This record gives sequence, structure tokens and C-alpha cells, in this order.
Amino acid sequence: MSQMRNAECGARNKAVLNRKQRSDRRRSRSLCLLGCLLLVWESGIFMKAYVITTGAVFGLLTLAHIWRVLAEDAHLARDPFFVLITVIAAMLCLWAWRVFRRLSRS
Repeated sequence: MSQMRNAECGARNKAVLNRKQRSDRRRSRSLCLLGCLLLVWESGIFMKAYVITTGAVFGLLTLAHIWRVLAEDAHLARDPFFVLITVIAAMLCLWAWRVFRRLSRS
């Protein structure tokens, strides 16, 4: 009876140890991946991608607003909220373009 219990405990301990080893391996892989991501982050690639994406989105929003004014009617150009959103989107697009140029130089 005691041998069965010892065998069961040994099997449980071995399973726990295997889980811990797998967990340690996963953790070390995660840390390696995190380290690689930090190196890429420090190089500015993510920042450049973010600035390009936001600049493109705001640029497309500005173009869509201008196209809508030309396609529909000039009454949209008299709507202060519509004009405000268009001007803000255009300013954010230009700002993103300036930031991207500065990032490209450094």
C-alpha cells in the first residue's frame, strides 16, 4: 500500500516538475520575445508605423470631407461642426507628416 502511495506521489511530483519546466521554458521564450520587441521599439519602427497610420487616417478623413462637400452641396461648408472636424483632421494629418519627417531624419 505504501509503495502505491509513493509511486502516486512520485508521479504527481514528476508531473508538477514537468509543468514547472514547461512554464519556465514558456517564460524564457516570452522574455526573449519581449526583449526583441523592446529592441525594435527603441529603433522607432513602431512609432513610425503609428505616425504613418494616424496620418493616413486623418488625411483620408480630410479628403472624404472635401469630396463630400464637392459631391453633395455647399451647405456642408456652412456647417461649423463639419468644418471644424475637417480642419482638425487636416491639422493632425500635417502634424503626423512633420513628425514622420523628423523621425526619418534621426
